[in-house]
Amino acid sequence: MPGTDITAYRDERDPLWRLVPAHFNLNICLGRLHVLVESNDPWLLGTLANMDMEKSSNAEPTFLWRVIRDPEAGGEIEPATVLEDGDLSFLRMGWGVFAGVDKERRELLGFVGTSVSEQVFRDFVVRAFVELTLHAANSGARIAPSGLELALVRGKGNV
Repeated sequence: MPGTDITAYRDERDPLWRLVPAHFNLNICLGRLHVLVESNDPWLLGTLANMDMEKSSNAEPTFLWRVIRDPEAGGEIEPATVLEDGDLSFLRMGWGVFAGVDKERRELLGFVGTSVSEQVFRDFVVRAFVELTLHAANSGARIAPSGLELALVRGKGNV
């Protein structure tokens, strides 16, 4: 399976893996939004490059995705749960996918397990990342209900 040769990242000073080396990158467009995608796994970027997304090389990125392939995250995905607290949104799709989005910094940090297949990554995970990114870029626009379930929205009576 692609991505299985990715080794686990170890740094006691970085338990959230924010500084994991992500040497591979790709620029894509989501409408007028230009996204720089960085990853430690070229397979993930190859999957994105083969999707029907507009590639961008000229424009200055307005959003950053750091998508880390995590060999310790086991299992395929489950139905999505999104938690939102102020400028932060979190996506969990079982043990296979976790992502956090910071609206103010315009960043998505995502972890994808090595058992998540190319088709699942392309058909479900990327779509969820796009929805979270557009939600963050539009500051407060409601996330479309196309597959993402808002499980908790602080201050909206669900706490």
